[in-house]
Amino acid sequence: MTQKIKRFMSRIKFLSIILSLLIVTDAYSGAHNNKISFMTYYQVDSTHMKMEDYVDGKITIKEVKISEGQEDKERKYSSGSTVPVKDGEAIFRVGRHGTKDVAKWFNETITPSNTVYNHDPSELNFAFLVDLHLTFHDHSLTFKDIVLAQGHASAKNNWWFGGKHCGAILGEGLNGVVCKGSDQEGILYDIRFIRSADSVSTILVEDIFKSDEELNISPAC
Repeated sequence: MTQKIKRFMSRIKFLSIILSLLIVTDAYSGAHNNKISFMTYYQVDSTHMKMEDYVDGKITIKEVKISEGQEDKERKYSSGSTVPVKDGEAIFRVGRHGTKDVAKWFNETITPSNTVYNHDPSELNFAFLVDLHLTFHDHSLTFKDIVLAQGHASAKNNWWFGGKHCGAILGEGLNGVVCKGSDQEGILYDIRFIRSADSVSTILVEDIFKSDEELNISPAC
């Protein structure tokens, strides 16, 4: 092999190493705008529901668990920081590399029966323990100790929703939970949160404040 060929092969090897490093670096540090949406619905009858409006509010972060190397350089999340919910949409600027560490934190924070899927995740990209403040039809409710997390299923990034004061909806074929929320006067309501069948990033929020004769839902005691 001539010196010229040796030098050429050496350059090819060097470029291959550089490319591999770039791919690994991108996999661990590429932040994304991860969007989760909240949309109200109300139950028409036992098998039909009607979609309504997008929900506004804010998310107050209490605890954070993000896969190593996945934090955004500019947007840092910590206890007490807030994320707005505007026109139903909240955005978390984080990378999307799933790890068992985040899933372990999630599983230690809430049980499977507290989540919309009613089982443990094996890997998650990130997870947040939050207080969720939502406003719809001039009513504001606060749901304490909600957990929002993102995982990966097939070719999509799916959102997990649950909370310490939530219970999985069983026997109805729904991926959902019932969570306790309180209004400004301290009155408690049981509200259902259901993962939309049409979108892995949309959570449907039961609207008990909808003025409709077909509704027969009362505040929780």
